[in-house]
Amino acid sequence: MFLAGYSAALAYYGLVPLGLQAFARKALFRARTILVYHVVLVALLMMVASFMVSAGIRTDYEVFLDKIEADPLQVLIGVPTLAFQAPLLDILPMYIVVMLLAPFLVWLRAQSELALLTASGLMWMFAARFFPAIPTVTYDINWGLNPFCWQFLFAIGLAFGWRTRTNAPPAASGEARRVLDICCTLFVAFSACVLAAIAFESFDDAAANRLRAMYFSLDKQSLDLWRVVGLLASAYLTARLVSKSAAWLRVKPARLVCTAGSVSLPIFALTVVLSFAGKFFVNAFDGSILADTLATGAGVAIILAVAHILKTGMLQSWSGSLISSLNFRFSAPHHRG
Repeated sequence: MFLAGYSAALAYYGLVPLGLQAFARKALFRARTILVYHVVLVALLMMVASFMVSAGIRTDYEVFLDKIEADPLQVLIGVPTLAFQAPLLDILPMYIVVMLLAPFLVWLRAQSELALLTASGLMWMFAARFFPAIPTVTYDINWGLNPFCWQFLFAIGLAFGWRTRTNAPPAASGEARRVLDICCTLFVAFSACVLAAIAFESFDDAAANRLRAMYFSLDKQSLDLWRVVGLLASAYLTARLVSKSAAWLRVKPARLVCTAGSVSLPIFALTVVLSFAGKFFVNAFDGSILADTLATGAGVAIILAVAHILKTGMLQSWSGSLISSLNFRFSAPHHRG
């Protein structure tokens, strides 16, 4: 979400002279495109889950399939209105709502950075306090990610992207930057200790147990403050440690990753499908590390290959050649022997 806001700043900055309506047109088109992907993914995953349940395979989607069977009309209305959500199908709805908020956030940033962060921060705190759980049409199932909270991370990314676009001075310099470096390093190191305590569950110690309890008490749905600080600290250290002109950023693997980022929406849709398939692949091998490694490696390879195909236009070229070939066959004169 931070990167989405950063990218939005680069994309929307040129529309500033045209005003709020120009922002809205661009954002609405993007939201409509994301909605199409969301509807297709819901239909695809629910259909596959239904086939798997029919074959006696547990999918964790049974409650959603029961809802479809019990109230098909309600689900049919709920999918495009974002009121029907399931695991892996709750991220794009959040992006759609944030894109609908984006024109106002961009307009606020065009006025001032303080206005953007104040308004967005207040919305985050209000939503987290008064309506953290947004209900769906499925009983006892809420939105996995509250978009009125997560928009704050989008706004922070928007602020930093705007600074990049306008060549603004860094947020901190001199002694203040050194203090910020130390604070972010200590925070990331502490977070690493928390993750280590979770990874090594056999380490039974009062301090380790408290670290584990603290981590699992974090609220992902409403974007817990710890997550905000952790994401920002990690992003800051990455920006400080990795130079824009680093040689390894120009090697082929790094360029492939950048290519995947430039076609983010279809690649994200692909990751949803791969995550769905990978879950059952790993479970079939009792969740072994080898199966997890194979699934992850194959998934990364597929993502990078598809990103390359989409970016270079190879898919359009193939489809164009296929259509031309079919047209030639149907239009060719038939000679009787």
